[in-house]
Amino acid sequence: LRAPRPDTVGRRMDAELLVRAERDEKSVRFLETVAQQVAIFEAMPRAEQIASLERTLRGETRSEAEKSIAAYAAGDEGALAESVLARPGARAFTTALLGERNRTWLRVLGPELRHGGVFVAVGVAHLLGPQSLLSMLEAQGFRVTRI
Repeated sequence: LRAPRPDTVGRRMDAELLVRAERDEKSVRFLETVAQQVAIFEAMPRAEQIASLERTLRGETRSEAEKSIAAYAAGDEGALAESVLARPGARAFTTALLGERNRTWLRVLGPELRHGGVFVAVGVAHLLGPQSLLSMLEAQGFRVTRI
């Protein structure tokens, strides 16, 4: 992991990637729409929606992110999975926000990856566990290697 450039501090990963793609005249394809994202969140039980929003507002997600980053940097996938997937409300999170989305995304990603020359950016939770994009890609015959 590298320290962020000063002009990107505080910018979300997706926003930074969009800026870079535009600068480099790269085409961008989204895996889902905002409406699809909202629908997934709304399908979660209301109590879990509230718990997730409250954690975000209390700043707990920042400390969770720091644990995840440390585990990722150490190459400790077990600790990374624990920090991301074992938090309160993780069952609905894992099923709705990860597993179902990953299956949907795979329909877009599969043909793109087979064609080649593709860069894909997703949140780390999409790369963990049996419902991960990585597991699904391997099941479709792709070779997945951590670099």
